[in-house]
Amino acid sequence: MRKFWIVMLTVGLMMAFTMPAFGAVGGADVKFSGSYLINGLYASNPSLKKTDTNTNAGSYAVYDQRLRMQADFKVAEGLTLVTRFDALEKKWGDTTWYGTYDSNTRLQIPANTGAYTQENIEFERAYIDFKTGIGQFMVGYQNFTSWGTAVADGNNTKPGIKYIFASGPMTVVAALERNKEGQVRGNRVVTFDGIDSDDDAYDLGFIYKWSGGEAGLLYQYADLKYTRPAAYGSATATLHVLDPYVKMTFGPVYVESEIVWITGKATKYEAPVTTADVDASELGFYIKANVDLKPAYVGAMFLYVQGDDYGSATKKNGGWLAALNAGSVFEPCLIFGSYWYNHAAGITAGGYAATADQYKYFFDNIWFAQGYVGAKPIPKLDVQLNYSWMKADQKPRATKGVAVSTTNKEYVSDAIGQEVDLKVTYKIFDNLSYMVGGAYFFTGDYFKGTNADNKIDDNYLIMHQLNLTF
Repeated sequence: MRKFWIVMLTVGLMMAFTMPAFGAVGGADVKFSGSYLINGLYASNPSLKKTDTNTNAGSYAVYDQRLRMQADFKVAEGLTLVTRFDALEKKWGDTTWYGTYDSNTRLQIPANTGAYTQENIEFERAYIDFKTGIGQFMVGYQNFTSWGTAVADGNNTKPGIKYIFASGPMTVVAALERNKEGQVRGNRVVTFDGIDSDDDAYDLGFIYKWSGGEAGLLYQYADLKYTRPAAYGSATATLHVLDPYVKMTFGPVYVESEIVWITGKATKYEAPVTTADVDASELGFYIKANVDLKPAYVGAMFLYVQGDDYGSATKKNGGWLAALNAGSVFEPCLIFGSYWYNHAAGITAGGYAATADQYKYFFDNIWFAQGYVGAKPIPKLDVQLNYSWMKADQKPRATKGVAVSTTNKEYVSDAIGQEVDLKVTYKIFDNLSYMVGGAYFFTGDYFKGTNADNKIDDNYLIMHQLNLTF
C-alpha cells in the first residue's frame, strides 16, 4: 500500500507541474518522443568458466526492458524546455535491484547493504534550449558524450552549458561540464573551505560539412580537483583530449574514422604529499567502411585503444574510455561490448579475469577487427552476419607498477577471443521492429586471468528484441 501511495504522489506531482505548461503553451506545442525496448535472452555461459568444474558457472535466461520518455515544451519560438526520464529499466520479475546511480544519495534498503530500490521513474535530463541572434544555448542536465562517430559516444547525462554557432558549412561548439561538486560530499555534508575542489570540463569543437561528408575536431580540457582538499587525498588531475573525426560517402562506399588522444596528469599530488605524479596518456583509432550493393551490403571495421603500462606506477595509459563513461552507444557485437547484453547478464559474471569489466562496453586496452555481410531483400527486412576478432593491447598484472613475480603474476594471455553474430531484423511498423539474434563467443585464454590452470569455456547467446520508437 505504501508503494501505491508513493507512485500516486509521484504521478500527482508530475500532473501538477505539467498542467500549467499545457495551459500556457497549448497541447500542440508539447512534443513527446521516446522508446520502449524489451530484450529476451538466453546466455549459455556468461561467467566464461568451464561449467563441469565450477559450481558458480552455468546458463542464464532473462527478460530486460526500458521505457524512455522525452517531452519538449515549446514555450515560445526558439525557446524550448527539454526533459527526459527512464521508467521501469529492469529485468522482468526482479524485485531487488543492485547497482549504481547517477547520484549516490538514494536510500539503501536494508540499510548499509548496497541494495537500492529500483525507481519506477528516474528523471535524467532537464535543460533549456534557446536560440538567439548570436547562437544556440542549452543550459541544464544534458548529454555531453556525443561527438563524431558512435565509437566513443555515451548516454550519460551531466549538468552544464552548451553553445552552438552555425554559419554556412561551419559549426562551432563550446561547452562547460560540471562533473562533481566538491563542496557537497558524502551524506550531503556541505563544506565551506573556499578551496576549488570541483570536477569541470571545458569543450571547444569545430565541424565542417560539405556535399557527401563532414569533419570535426574537438578539444576538451578536464580540470579535476574533487579530491583536492588534504582530508580527501590532496590531489588533482588535468587532462587534454583531442578528438578528430571524418565521415565521407563515395558513391556506394561510406567511410568513417575517429581518433581519440588523451594526455596530461592522471594524478598530481599537492604538498605535503610527496608521492610521484602519475602521467596520463591514451591513443585510440577507429575506422569503418561500408559498401552498399543493394540489396546486399558488406563492410569492415578496425579499432585500437591503447592499454595501460602495467609495469609503471607513474603512468596511466589506458582505461580512460571507461573513466569518461564513453562507449555505451557503440555495439558491434551481440555479446562482446554490448551495452544491453551486459545490462542483463554481464560478460564477467564471476569470471577469473578481474579486469574484464573494461570489456563490457568501454573497449579500452584492445585490438578489435570485424567483417560483416548483410542483405535487405525487402525494405522491412535486414539480415546481417558478422565475425569479430579481439586481443588485449597489454596483459594486466595483479599489482600495477610492480615487477612480475610469483606473487605478482601477469595474465597468461592477451587473446580475448572471437565472436560470430547473426541478426535478423524485421520492421512490423515503421516505428516497431523485431529482431532475432544468435551469437557464439569463442573465449580466449585472457579470461583465465593470472592462472593458466583455470578452466574456461565458450558462451553462446540466443535472443530476441522488440523495439518501439516514437
